[in-house]
Amino acid sequence: MGTITWNNLITKEKFYSVKEKYGRVASWAIWAYEDKEPKSNMGDLTVLDPEINKNLLSELNPNVVLVGLNFSEDVEHKPFENFHAGGKFQDYKTRYALRDSPYWGGYMTDIIKNHPEKKSRELVKYLDSHPDEVQSNVESFRQELRDIGAEKPTLI
Repeated sequence: MGTITWNNLITKEKFYSVKEKYGRVASWAIWAYEDKEPKSNMGDLTVLDPEINKNLLSELNPNVVLVGLNFSEDVEHKPFENFHAGGKFQDYKTRYALRDSPYWGGYMTDIIKNHPEKKSRELVKYLDSHPDEVQSNVESFRQELRDIGAEKPTLI
């Protein structure tokens, strides 16, 4: 694996532009610390507010991109809430896996947007019969990478 760099610092303008365009389908790999319970504070989105978390912009790294397949359920997320849900979701495990790693602060998104499906094999069947959707989602993903300012990103 190549070196992960933070050459592209995210400005406030870029941050808010990304939030506006992708906030409902993507997020950043930064979470609030938990209290006594492992799942606590998963929904605390103040860590993703540069007005509250003054270190936020320096922690964001658009050259690390963690890519999921798709939403498992049709959920209306608040901006940057994707990958930060509490309750029945297991997102808290990602918080533990990424903390103190070079991937903390990376960008998190799904390759397939707007097609919720819990069973990935069902989604793959659907995509096999709709190759035009595969192509349009790949093109959208490439645009998303440009919009966040990624340069030769490490995709995970």
